[in-house]
Amino acid sequence: MVRRWLEVYTDHNAFTDGNGSLVITAKQETAVGPLGGVHDYTSSRLTTEGHYSWQYGRAEARILTPAGAGLWPAFWGVGVNGGWPASGEIDTMEMKGQAPSTDYATVHGTTNAGLHWQFSRNTSGTMLTGSWHTYATVWQPDAVATLVDGQPFFTVTPADLPAENVWGFDQPFYVLLDLAVGGDFVGSPTAATTFPAQMKVDWLRITQ
Repeated sequence: MVRRWLEVYTDHNAFTDGNGSLVITAKQETAVGPLGGVHDYTSSRLTTEGHYSWQYGRAEARILTPAGAGLWPAFWGVGVNGGWPASGEIDTMEMKGQAPSTDYATVHGTTNAGLHWQFSRNTSGTMLTGSWHTYATVWQPDAVATLVDGQPFFTVTPADLPAENVWGFDQPFYVLLDLAVGGDFVGSPTAATTFPAQMKVDWLRITQ
């Protein structure tokens, strides 16, 4: 039996639109994944892994996200060493298409015993999907903070974590941008979810 997954990433689902924006498009179409599984959706993920990494400073991007149940746009980073989750992960922007006014910020790591942990907060109120907003992470040796349109809503320091949680944010991180479809975080699309769906990126800047 061939297992059916929701989405596979392809090269042809990311392009520039001629007006200065990067566009990541999720489509409802059947595609065979690299492991032979059959997927009901295609999309794309862009990464600087192997090309560029940064450590400490500010990473921010101006992004337009789509609405719709089961859509999962994200702007995030992963440490270059250690293998996930020991590498660490910083999620500047994760959204659920069915929650258009909420940005989820999360950091991930491991405990001294090698178990996964995560620490997160979210901000709600302003409608985010369907319009341009700037998402940023300010990263210092002893703190990670996340902002939306210049307003901070999430800060984590080593003191905020249980003693057994390893502070793994002391190495370079690479950057990822993607528009996923489905998964435990967002659930599946519904009949009301519109495809193709697009996440647009006006610019991404990193200052150190």
